[in-house]
Amino acid sequence: MRRNFILTVTFLLFLIQHGSSRENDIKLYKFHKTTVNGRFYGLINANGDLIAEPIFNEIASFSEGLAYVTVKEGKDVNAGYIDTTGEIVIETKYQPFNDKSRDFSEGLASVRIDGKFGFINTQGELVIAAQYAKTHAFNEGYAVVEPNWSEKVVIDKYANIILNPVTVYINNVPQVTKGETVTLDERLKNGVITMYVHRYNHPTRSTVVNMNGDFLFSLKPYILYEMNEGLIRAQTNDWKNTGYINKNAETVIPFDYSSGTDFKNGYAKVKDKNTKLYGIIDLNGNYIVPPEYSYISADFYKSDYIFARKPNSNSGYIDYKGNQVIDFKYAYGGLFSEGLAVISTPLNENMYIDKNGNKAFELDFNISQYDNENFKGGIAKVNLKDGHSAYINKKGEIIFKFK
Repeated sequence: MRRNFILTVTFLLFLIQHGSSRENDIKLYKFHKTTVNGRFYGLINANGDLIAEPIFNEIASFSEGLAYVTVKEGKDVNAGYIDTTGEIVIETKYQPFNDKSRDFSEGLASVRIDGKFGFINTQGELVIAAQYAKTHAFNEGYAVVEPNWSEKVVIDKYANIILNPVTVYINNVPQVTKGETVTLDERLKNGVITMYVHRYNHPTRSTVVNMNGDFLFSLKPYILYEMNEGLIRAQTNDWKNTGYINKNAETVIPFDYSSGTDFKNGYAKVKDKNTKLYGIIDLNGNYIVPPEYSYISADFYKSDYIFARKPNSNSGYIDYKGNQVIDFKYAYGGLFSEGLAVISTPLNENMYIDKNGNKAFELDFNISQYDNENFKGGIAKVNLKDGHSAYINKKGEIIFKFK
């Protein structure tokens, strides 16, 4: 039976989107209820049906059908996992912690036992003993873990050490310099991982290493980031120059930018050293959006309409050729999601518009400038000017209202 949740207690709703295509068909909403004993979280579905009573101190995002939760049991707060029915399916017997590795990835999630970290599978079985000071999530079959703080190694799903950066460094560098420390990035990408060599009062040197422990190229005096779409963003140690190199350390895109992002969907946002403004380049380093903008949204790659601002101007939307597609007349604009975007005018009028720039519906609300206002599964969260908050559908109809 459909219920419209208009609660007299204070609670907030946050959309939880699931990781797999199967789970994307299930939309659950998290709410919290504040009582004299504290704040407790529960779940409802898009029909307003109660899925989980508000008994949890925390509910994290669902991943691989499970969500990390904490509950107060006596004087202790313990952690476990629930499934999409709201049932506790992995016993709440672990120590709580806040890290992305607690979400399931490739069938494994990190848990904390007696102050140390290990990994469980989706059946709740401890498959890698709690023996690490810190863990990072599995991807591509491997995880970066820290046996001791800041001492990183790569392990497989059987806890075998696949890569030790100190050993790799000694095997690849003829003359090891005293006082140098070696560390790794937090995850692999395309079977390789970035390695950094630090020495006090000296430039950081970096390279990329495969799982055989081979350098893809000799150490370079750059700060290197994760390889994306065949290119590695590289930054000089003075943070003034950014360019892009390939896996052979060849400069593919010159260091002509004061900053840049990793490539996503074939594009990167960069700040041009000459104009001091932002543009968007392709994988060949060609500007597809010229460096004429004082602002380009960080999530530009998620939509074909890009929110941007020119110096001494209002803001609007451009396409991937730099053409203006919606007039520059707004103070703020969100990401286009499911055909709609939230915007604010210089007169503080807030609304959703379609891709023709037309107002989609009437609704009086404030903008928080968080992605809660993006439509996901046909629903978006807004803060109404009467002091309530609500979830709305794409017609502007209030589905859930709460104070």
